[in-house]
Amino acid sequence: MKSIFLVITCVFFGNLNAQSLASFGLKGKVKSLEQEYEKCPRVALVGSDINCYEQKETLYFDKKGKQTYLVPQKEAVNSYVSEKNENKDGYVITKYLDNNGKRTRYFEEYYNKKGLQVKIISYHADGEITNIWEYFYDKKGRKTENKSSNIWNGTTTVYHNWFNEYGDITARKEFRNNELINEETFDIKYTFDKKGNWTSKLIEGEYSEFYKRTILYY
Repeated sequence: MKSIFLVITCVFFGNLNAQSLASFGLKGKVKSLEQEYEKCPRVALVGSDINCYEQKETLYFDKKGKQTYLVPQKEAVNSYVSEKNENKDGYVITKYLDNNGKRTRYFEEYYNKKGLQVKIISYHADGEITNIWEYFYDKKGRKTENKSSNIWNGTTTVYHNWFNEYGDITARKEFRNNELINEETFDIKYTFDKKGNWTSKLIEGEYSEFYKRTILYY
C-alpha cells in the first residue's frame, strides 16, 4: 500500500522576496507555473507500506518577469532586526532577534557585487556557529555548487552538492570531520516544451522523485 503525505503551498521555499524568471531558470514570458512533486523510496520491504511524499506548488509572474502573489505573504513568527553593511566584495545582512531590548545575532547573509547570495552563517544563542551554507555560480549567475556545513558537539558534517544548468543536484558527497563517508550521483531525465522549459523530470537515486509542471505563458 502506498501512503501519501500531501502539502499544498503557493510559493517555493517560503521566500518572501520577489524573484525573477531567470532565478528559476525559466524561459519566455511565463504567466504561471504549477508544479507537482512526488518522492518515493525505490526499495521497500515485502509486505511493508511505501511511504511517498507529495507536494503541489504554484508560482505567478507579472509581464516584467517578476514573481507576484495572489494573497499577502505572512512574515515569519520571529521578528528579526536586520542590518546591511557594504564591503569590497558586496554586502552583508546581519539578522538579530530582539528579546526585550537585547539583540542576539542569529544569521549573517553574504552577497557578492552582483547581488548573488554566496554564504549564510547561522549562530546559536551563545554566539557559536552552528551552520554554514556556501554557494558558487557560473558567469551567467547559475548556481553550480553549494556546501552545507553543520557543526555540533565537535563534529563537522559537510554536504557538497553539484548542480546542472537546470539547477538540479547531479552529485553529492558527505564528509564528517573531513573524511568522506558517502557519495551519490543522480540520473535525471527531462522532457521540454517548445520554449525550452522542462515540463517533467525523473530523478533516480536512493529515492525516485518525479516532477510535473504546467506552464502558462502571456
